[in-house]
Parts: sequence; structure tokens; C-alpha cells
Amino acid sequence: MKRIYLLSLFMPLALFTAAQATLSKPVALPATNITNTGFNANWKTVDGSEAYCVYAYDLKQAAAKGATTIVDEDFAGVTQGSVISPVVSEDAYVDLSDYGYATTYGWGAYGYPSFITGMVGGVIYSPYLDLRGDKGRYQIVVTSYCTDGDSLYITTHGSKGEMLHKVATHVANGGTGLSTDTLTLDDGSKDLFFTVVNNTAKSGTPDYIDRVQVLQNLESGTTYYNMVAADEAVMAKDESTGAEVTTKRFGAPTRYTSSKVLYYDLHATKNDYTKPSGHMPYTAIYSPYSDMVKVDLINKSSEVLASPTTDSLEVGQYAATLAGTASSKVYDGSYFSVAPTTFYLKHTGSQIIYTAADLAKAAGKEITTIKFIFNNQSLYTAYPRKVNVKMKEIGESTFTYDSDKKDYCFFNDDDAQAVLSNYAYSEDFSGYYGTDGELVLHLSKPYAYSGTKNLLVSITFDGDEACESAFDLGFYYVPKTTGKAMTFTNDNVTFADYQQTDDWPLAGLNTGTRLEQPITQFVFRSPATPTGIVTVDQQPSGTAHTPAYNLAGQRVNDSYKGIVIKNHKKVVVK
Repeated sequence: MKRIYLLSLFMPLALFTAAQATLSKPVALPATNITNTGFNANWKTVDGSEAYCVYAYDLKQAAAKGATTIVDEDFAGVTQGSVISPVVSEDAYVDLSDYGYATTYGWGAYGYPSFITGMVGGVIYSPYLDLRGDKGRYQIVVTSYCTDGDSLYITTHGSKGEMLHKVATHVANGGTGLSTDTLTLDDGSKDLFFTVVNNTAKSGTPDYIDRVQVLQNLESGTTYYNMVAADEAVMAKDESTGAEVTTKRFGAPTRYTSSKVLYYDLHATKNDYTKPSGHMPYTAIYSPYSDMVKVDLINKSSEVLASPTTDSLEVGQYAATLAGTASSKVYDGSYFSVAPTTFYLKHTGSQIIYTAADLAKAAGKEITTIKFIFNNQSLYTAYPRKVNVKMKEIGESTFTYDSDKKDYCFFNDDDAQAVLSNYAYSEDFSGYYGTDGELVLHLSKPYAYSGTKNLLVSITFDGDEACESAFDLGFYYVPKTTGKAMTFTNDNVTFADYQQTDDWPLAGLNTGTRLEQPITQFVFRSPATPTGIVTVDQQPSGTAHTPAYNLAGQRVNDSYKGIVIKNHKKVVVK
């Protein structure tokens, strides 16, 4: 990924530092030394950090409902080179924006890129893009100078991790020329980036990228952050003095924006050399992002913006079970009658129904984390699994029974939102011998729960190893909730593969039906800025007298100025 590549260049001293599994969220501070063109971003020291990645933005707003251009780069700054005589870089990586080849911030090219007027050949790197709007759905539109039928490889790094997409070019009337091709995706995140390369062009044929656009369908007034400057390698300590570094000067972010109100945030990083990752001798560790800081270059003022409030709810006696004060029970009986998973088989799939009454507290909020409680009565170590989670709202409160085939049926979840994809779960259970622990799944894509229907949660666990007993490692369940879960278990077939067979959606052999809900905790938050912010004059009619609350949850009157929450949405009151 882009971040790991940068860290490998700037952080060789990490070999000699102690590793740790996590880093705390940085505490951002108001900007100082504010001028008409720049400012100092500030923060408090994060224990264990080796470097900080600091980002500056302006705030964009969709002018009308529909397709909004998030970024549009045509590399007009390249003014030399031709197909017959291209200009070839002597450097493996070229910062296209820094050289003025790209007119917007954050573009780069890798692989000794070549240039002809208005076009770039090589692996093109996009900026980081805020694509949280429209539930992460967006389009990448690439215009390339190529041969008809060439394959563009577009690799996205968003809410679903690294994903490779192959797009065939279409030159009018065949042959060589310009091809404009569109890729529709749904893995948008706060900091998505992607690469584009013509991967099949033959020697002597053109393989240049002429223009790259990113579009997203947004509601009128929806806002999103647009990056205008960054430094991803602010070393945590000054090399000469050893002093902690807690400031970064952005001298001219206005090079890429005319806005006089800017924003910044940051996260801390370090490399864990006890855990190699692929060809890298370490695993890069990132803290959560800090709160966003607003900087007014005209008024020379700055303030830290409050982050969305976080809360949780329990389905069953979650806290009391962990504390050992509840009379909760662990699933028993057959090995397939357990949700959300059993480690006795290599492949499991669970579907769990949580009612609107269960989740009333989360109505209108974004679910960010799901937790379950397990009990370990044996010296099990780790049984790594790839975990996938999907969610969708349904009207049903129980699973359907097919009276003709005399079997219960799973729900079709093809249309469900993927909220966690291929998460590597490798908990060492030996530390929980004879006691309880939590299985925690932080969603890579928060789920916006309306609260008007029940919630179906589909969870799959897939691995190569299994424990020796189905009964020593089990999950607690909520009594008297029969019919709220079904499970699939198999040593050879995944739940995803089972869904492609003729037996689907029937429960079939080795499938648990009529199961209780596992004891669960949901963590949720108020809708995240900026994609949930609209101006007050864009609210639907009839909402003027709806109660409003500030970000601390306190009710405010009509004279309050700033960001308020109305009808589960953030509204800017001017």
C-alpha cells in the first residue's frame, strides 16, 4: 500500500525500537503561526510512535443532487514529449503534483514513467480521497491512449482492503486511440487511493493515461474533505536533539486551493518487526485518526472539531457476563448449533437476526463494532480465520420454513452491505484458559442503521486449522430467543461456496437451525462528518421545529450557531 511504501523509505531506525500492537489516537491541538497562506499543525505526543502522518484539506460541497466530480486530473502540466519521442524519467517514482505535471494535489507515477504532452505512462497513483458519501459507492473514469482491448489494471485501497479490477479498453473502430472506460465500485472510505496502469500494452504501442476522474452520487449540500497537502513522514523525534516532534508547518497549502478555511488531522505510525508482512520485514501499525482541526486563514483562528459521539448497546447481559455476575450459558449440544462460529470446523457461516427493538438505541446511527463473548476451557492457541461480515435490514423476525422440503432457509445476502472483508483474525486463546474473552470485530465500513426494520448479520469464518473439541471453546447465548440464528459448518466447503449450490438456501446437513442469538455488544456512533453535514436551508420542509442537539447531545434552541443534530443528521446552522 502507499503508506507502507512511504514508511519503508523513511523509517530504518524502527529496527532498533520496541514493538507494540496498537497506538493511541493522537490528540490534535489548534493550529498556530497562522498566516494568509499557511499554518503550523500541532498535536500531543503519542507514546510508542515513530512517525506521524499529517494531512491538510479544504472542504468541498456538492452543488446539486447527482453525480459530483470528486477529482478530475488531465495531466495538462505535461507539456513535452510525443508518441515518437516520449520523455522518460530517470527516477523510479515521480511526484506528478510537485513537478506541476498534475494540477491537483497528491498524484504520482511509478516505474520510470514516460511522458507525452498531456499524458503519463506508468503506474499512476491517485491522491487520498474522501469517498464515504453514498455508502462508499463511486465511479472511476479513465481515458487512456492505448490499443483496443488492452487491459487497465485499477487497484483500489479502500474499506475492503486491496482490490484488483481489470477493465478492457474500447477504442472506437478498433486500432489505436483514446478509450474512456468506467469502473463502478463500493469500497469508498475516508482515505481511499488507487493505482492505474495499462498492464497489457505491447512494446512499441501506446500505454498512456490521459485523464482520471472520480465521480460520486451525492445529495445537494453534502460535504467531503479534499486533500491539499500532506507529510506522511514527520519523524517522532528530532534526529539531532532527540526532542519529541509535535508540530508540522504547512507553508503553502493554498497552492492547490483558493479556500481560506482549511482543516487538518493526523495519525501516528510505527513498524512492528516481530510480525513480518509479505515481502516487508515488518507490519506497519497505524493509530486511529485524530479529531479534525479547523483553521481560518483570514481571522487567524483555529479550533478542534468534536468527533462523533460513540455509544454501545447490549443484546443479552454482555457486561454482566464478562464480569461473571450473570447466569449466562454457553452453547452446548451438536457442534453446528453455535453462533457466530465454532473453531471445531474450518469453515462456518452464521446468520443472526437482531430485532428493531433490540437495536432501538442505535436507530439512525452508524454501527462500527460487533463483539461476542467466548469461554475457553482448554489450552487452545490460535486458529487463524478470514472473517467476512455483511449486514442488511429485513422485515422478517425469524427464518422461513419450507413446508414442502421440511427445512429452514437462510436469507439471501447478495444485496447485503459488506462491512468487514477478509479480516485476519488470529486471537491466541491460550491466555483465556478457564475464563471468558471477547471476539471483537471492528467494521471497516460502518453500517448506517435506520432502525425501522430488523437487522440481519451474516458472518463467515474460514481457515485451515481446527481445534479438537467442539465444546471446550464456545459462545454465550441469549436465553429464550429461539429462531434468531442459523449456522453452517463444514471442513471442506465455505458458506460462500454453499450459496452457489443447488441446495441453497435450505439448511441441509450439519446446519444449526432455531438457534438463539449470541450475547452481543454493538458499538455505534452518530453519523460521521463530513458526509452527513448539510446546511439548514437544505433540510426538507416541515423540519423547522424538530428538536436540535449539539455534538455533546445537549438540546439547543433556535439561536444556537454551529453543527447540530436534527432528525439523526448533522446540520450546519449559520
